Amino acid sequence: MIFDLGGVSHFAKANQVKLSGAREKVAKKTYIRLPKFPMAALDKASADCKADKSWTVLENTTSGHPVMINEPDWLTDVLLKAA
Repeated sequence: MIFDLGGVSHFAKANQVKLSGAREKVAKKTYIRLPKFPMAALDKASADCKADKSWTVLENTTSGHPVMINEPDWLTDVLLKAA
C-alpha cells in the first residue's frame, strides 16, 4: 500500500510516487496496524486515519509484521469484512 498520511512506504520514498487523489473517492477505506511491528511513521498514519471518519482503523496486537502467516484466519475475516 502506498499512502501519504505521514507514513510513506519505502517504495514511495525511493520512487517519488505522486498520488492522484483518487484514493479520496474510495468509499470504504481500511487501515490495519500491527503495533508489534514498531515504526513511528505507521503509528502516525494510523493516528491520521483514526482522525479521518472515512477510514476504518483496525489493530492486531498479537501479531507482528507477518500477520498473514501468524494469524491467517484473523486477516481473512478482516479482509472479507472490509471488502
